[in-house]
Amino acid sequence: EMKGRLMSSFYGGRCEVNYRKEPIKCSVLDFTSMYPTVNALLSLDKFLVAEEVEIIEDTEKVQTFLEEITLEDINKKEIYSQMCVLCEIVPDSDILPIRTEFNEHEKLKNIGICEVKAEKSLFYALPDLVASKILTGKTPKILKAYRFVPKEVQKGLKKVNILDLEINPAKENIFAQLVEERQRIKKGLKKLEKNYEQYNLLESRQQAIKLLANSTSYGIYVEFNPEHENSDLTVNSNTTFDTKGRFERTGSFFNPVMGALITSTSRLLLATIETLLKKEGKFHVYCDTDGIGVPVESVKELQGFFQSLNPYKEEIQMLKEEYSDVWFYGISAKRYCLYKLNGKETEILKHSLHGLGHLLNPFGTGIVWQEQIWKDFLKLHYGWMSYQQFYAKYGILYGVSKLAVSNQELHKRVKKFNENKDYAKQIKPFGFIC
Repeated sequence: EMKGRLMSSFYGGRCEVNYRKEPIKCSVLDFTSMYPTVNALLSLDKFLVAEEVEIIEDTEKVQTFLEEITLEDINKKEIYSQMCVLCEIVPDSDILPIRTEFNEHEKLKNIGICEVKAEKSLFYALPDLVASKILTGKTPKILKAYRFVPKEVQKGLKKVNILDLEINPAKENIFAQLVEERQRIKKGLKKLEKNYEQYNLLESRQQAIKLLANSTSYGIYVEFNPEHENSDLTVNSNTTFDTKGRFERTGSFFNPVMGALITSTSRLLLATIETLLKKEGKFHVYCDTDGIGVPVESVKELQGFFQSLNPYKEEIQMLKEEYSDVWFYGISAKRYCLYKLNGKETEILKHSLHGLGHLLNPFGTGIVWQEQIWKDFLKLHYGWMSYQQFYAKYGILYGVSKLAVSNQELHKRVKKFNENKDYAKQIKPFGFIC
């Protein structure tokens, strides 16, 4: 039941576009190693090595904590260890993430962060309630609060060597250790020439550590592997009910305490930026998990606010300026580009692949085709290309994607293609279909 409640409070990263189809200037700020940093702030490594996790009902203390916390407290490291809590509330015009039907004409559920009013109780990780408090000034009323406390350390834990970095998980925070090692390598890279052999070795090492730190700090704790056939199920969520569907087996490292808290705290950090900007009568342009577009003149103030949260031994800028004074053009969440203007030429600095990444290159090899599409979108907007020219260029092209036949269920889907064909001409397991 508690795992179901935790997963009902899991909403993933916050992604949104606040200015649609209208170019706007901004600077892009990026939280350094967002998920590993959140892990370090919350000391979630203790849940990895704990012998067991105790659940304590702590409603009164958590309600007091929520009533007393202010915007100015968010940059104090000591508050984060107090937020490993799941809360049951009946939302009453609180700003929270919610899964619901946002279009009355379509019975499709989606996730949004909005003003929520409900008749029955829902479960939220405490950082989401803190975010609502600082955004609205109103304290959510908690019905019950459950605190998660890691107990003891598993016996038999051994030191691990990762790319010559020795870590003792019983005593050291593995997430902090990986980020600190990567930062040390990056500092060393600045002293070397890019064509120097040692530079390439160190660059590969820091990229490997980045991949390892990110992959072990979030996704594996909310891994599900759905079965292919339907079965009778008893579902635990914010309520318990019986249904029929595909059972989802949890991954080897499934840990909903960590999964719910990591993403909830990340949303809190973005909500803090939103609140700081609103105090000045300003707004963010967009946000995408760990990055956020803000007014150019607000960069230094925002960087200063979050710097005290640095949980590492190395001196690290917590909020990096990834792009300074650039143009933003967005269509919807995860569909945007950043660019510079030079007369009637656009230099694309960053473009999202969401909605395009599954497609094969329609122009053939030798061209970054998704970037070209974004350039043409901008030409349309600025009037440098007519709709007739746009349709003439793209109207004759097909959207083709490549499907890997990686399991038995996918192989069943190509059964019709294989009928009455020689085996040599059939689509085979682990082959591809376009």
